Amino acid sequence: MENNRLFKLVLSNIILIIFCVFNTSSQLVVQHLGLEEGDICRKGRRPEEDYVCKGARNCNAFLESINTNNHLDICKFVVLEPIVCCPAMTNEPFIEKPKSNNENSISADKKCHDYFKLKQKMQSEVPFESQLPPLPVVGGIPAYIKQFPHMALIGFGDTTADGEDWRCGGSLISERWILSAAHCQQSSGNLVARWVRLGVSERVGTLFNESRVDRSKDYRIVEHIIHPDYKPPSLYNDIALFRLENDVEFSEAVRPICLNSDPYITPLKLIVTGWGRISTAGPLSDNLLKVDLDIFPVKKCNESYFSYDNPKLRFGILPDSMICAGSFDGERDSCSGDSGGPLQLEHVNYAGMYTQYGITSFGKFCADKDTPGIYTRVAKYISWIEKIVFSNN
Repeated sequence: MENNRLFKLVLSNIILIIFCVFNTSSQLVVQHLGLEEGDICRKGRRPEEDYVCKGARNCNAFLESINTNNHLDICKFVVLEPIVCCPAMTNEPFIEKPKSNNENSISADKKCHDYFKLKQKMQSEVPFESQLPPLPVVGGIPAYIKQFPHMALIGFGDTTADGEDWRCGGSLISERWILSAAHCQQSSGNLVARWVRLGVSERVGTLFNESRVDRSKDYRIVEHIIHPDYKPPSLYNDIALFRLENDVEFSEAVRPICLNSDPYITPLKLIVTGWGRISTAGPLSDNLLKVDLDIFPVKKCNESYFSYDNPKLRFGILPDSMICAGSFDGERDSCSGDSGGPLQLEHVNYAGMYTQYGITSFGKFCADKDTPGIYTRVAKYISWIEKIVFSNN
């Protein structure tokens, strides 16, 4: 095992040297900081979140950064060993792994398994209409009926009648809870999130006849739990939980999504869904759209977002709590109105289920080649979610 690790380290060193010596393009993979071992190379919000120049062999984050293509900056080289800009807590991985669950809560992985078993019990023949091929739309395509049964529309009106009052998205994660973005608690008109609509693919109205059992249903939100570290105008920790007044009635059209609990896993391609605008200044979509996105290295994202005088992103894009996703060709993206919705992928073990990796948070433009969108990383907050949503108390 140790020989294998040493081989990977040597190989990684060679790769880094090749990057540093031969990459002369305008988009460098790593930066040379010209700092000495022990110097602070990146300031965090707290001392324990600082990054320090450290030998690669003593930085657990180093190999992980190679695997994820989120290369650490280089402080200097000592012979062939790079001195890298490493998280100060040297015994911790590059992406913080959540602590064990609260003893009074059930793990998200266990709940995912339970919901899959429930799905198997409810499984029935797929209706004909869900097999019809979707028609192409700018930037994305309409989702199949019942393809994303965890999708939730967030409404802000006094009643559920006005279609213009449905302005955010979310995901059903249990019988009573919706996962969304913290900034979706309140709309731009200072209206508070009051409703959740489930079991529908159209933003307004329903796809089903009123006589059908599986038509859409609206639920009243009775509690907002915003992450305690979300402090606007800062854009960090953009995550919230909305508790519903009544338990949700599960069906083939309404089922919870699974939550990714492994901070080391970020697939190279993910799917974002929502009813947001089809272009930067375009109209909201009447249909639930799905878009395949590419995962960008955090360094590339910071080229678009980081600025020392930006109070909203004082520390740039943080890889432990954010995911950077867009399209390399600049043709696909989430947009205004998609906020709070899930960044997801089909579950690797449970057919017909999805795993949520991120929450749509913010961006500069829609489908701009050089400014991918930013998503809150679910795995970072899994213990917080479990304690609230899956508590046995």
